[in-house]
Amino acid sequence: MRMRKSIILVDDHALLLNGIKNWIESHSDYTVKFLAGSVEECKEIQSQFGGGELSVDDFLAVVDISFKSSDSQMENSGFDIIKEFSALGIPCIAYSSHDSGGFVEHATSPAVGAKGIVSKTADESILLAAINSVANGGTYIQAELVTGLLELRAIIQNLAVPALQSVPFKTVINDLCEQFYEQSKIPCKFFVENGVSLDSFTTEQKHHILRIIQEALNNARTHAKAEETSVVIRRSEESIRIMIFDDGQGFDSAKYVVRGDTSSHFGMSGMEMRAKLLEGILTVNSSSDTGTEVRRTINAEEKNGYS
Repeated sequence: MRMRKSIILVDDHALLLNGIKNWIESHSDYTVKFLAGSVEECKEIQSQFGGGELSVDDFLAVVDISFKSSDSQMENSGFDIIKEFSALGIPCIAYSSHDSGGFVEHATSPAVGAKGIVSKTADESILLAAINSVANGGTYIQAELVTGLLELRAIIQNLAVPALQSVPFKTVINDLCEQFYEQSKIPCKFFVENGVSLDSFTTEQKHHILRIIQEALNNARTHAKAEETSVVIRRSEESIRIMIFDDGQGFDSAKYVVRGDTSSHFGMSGMEMRAKLLEGILTVNSSSDTGTEVRRTINAEEKNGYS
């Protein structure tokens, strides 16, 4: 297998894009052949790999996850860009200011397919190490990000989830709350409003909902030092609200909503990513006086067969 020596850089910040290009070319033998600052420019680059003049075997791509599409202005279009380059046979490194376990898990999952992931706060030498590994057919996850991924997997393993297809989803969530109490000794009340059906969610939807609940509860235990938590599910007009409350040490949720801020709190970016995958809205309300509420709102129409 020959080593890939040509790089595609994808980032919607022009100064950063050119800075990375100059650093890579001055510190290695790689050549940055393409720069893309928009989804349209990515598609133009992709279209050039069909005529035989360019070989996908010569290229790898470094892609900013927090990439806005020009039409929707939605964050995290970088996931779709990685999938598209990967489908062509061009391996990708996710380059992101998001460093939660949820983001790392999703970026490197088969659904997206990144071969490496590096934080934008890392030294440039870390990015070059990732490029070297992926260029030679390997994979690379920055060491500090591995810690977050292992913590997430430990949470998932400790809060074991039964087969979602065979157990009522209300029972699954209730069991999750009971497991949380058994492990943390923090009470976790669970309430579902009468008339709200949970079993018409697809298996994938259930999976992401559980992960949001798990990360919120883990935050309450690990960071908020909560004494009590609760999971409440209600219907409001044409939507379903899944709310996770704790009475612990809150934070300034106004600062959390600044996208791309690497200080975004403790797995919040991972929960936000999962909410976007479900085409829903994640709202975080927190203060030092009232604790924290994480609310996930789902349109009833997004459920299969909601009644």
